[in-house]
Amino acid sequence: MKKLVGILLLAWLLVLTASLLCSCSLTEHYEAHGFGDYRFSGTDTGYNSASEMDYFGDLSPLKDDFPCLECDYFFSSEEGPTYYNELERTLYFFVYSEEDYPAAKAWCTEHCEYLGDEAAEEYKANLFYDYYGTRDKDKYYHGDDYPKAFKRVVFHDEKHVIAFMGISATDRRAEELEEALADWGLFLNRYYSDWYSFE
Repeated sequence: MKKLVGILLLAWLLVLTASLLCSCSLTEHYEAHGFGDYRFSGTDTGYNSASEMDYFGDLSPLKDDFPCLECDYFFSSEEGPTYYNELERTLYFFVYSEEDYPAAKAWCTEHCEYLGDEAAEEYKANLFYDYYGTRDKDKYYHGDDYPKAFKRVVFHDEKHVIAFMGISATDRRAEELEEALADWGLFLNRYYSDWYSFE
């Protein structure tokens, strides 16, 4: 009897170990950082994001035409071991001098065709506008399925910062995202604090 219990215990441990190893190996993670890693341009054929979360049109004028003190790009994609359990996040930010900020902000309001008229969220003097705020909501578009997927443009007039953010989640990740969105500060801390502080 002891021998049978030992064999069953060993078999159970082998199955448990194999399942843990398989689940870890099925989790995919991809990151991009810096404007050199931003894949979209006039000659590229794709984005880093499968759901266009990192596509806001050509943002190079914000970096090249208006002298910015600091700027960066971040993208992360995580897909869990189960099918369609994905989380994609992206963030661009640009910091300007007090003199250059108004022109850069005016460029954004002029070139972001569907930018919302009023801030959807406010946090610590950051104003978050829906990137697709004035677009017809009856049609489905990538990046316009709040709370599962959305894009925002952020203006912080006191710190002279402009940011673009996008997030998309499926399955259990979408449930976690929706819970975090009940508190905008919690959401920002959980999903963006490793890249940028909105404090």
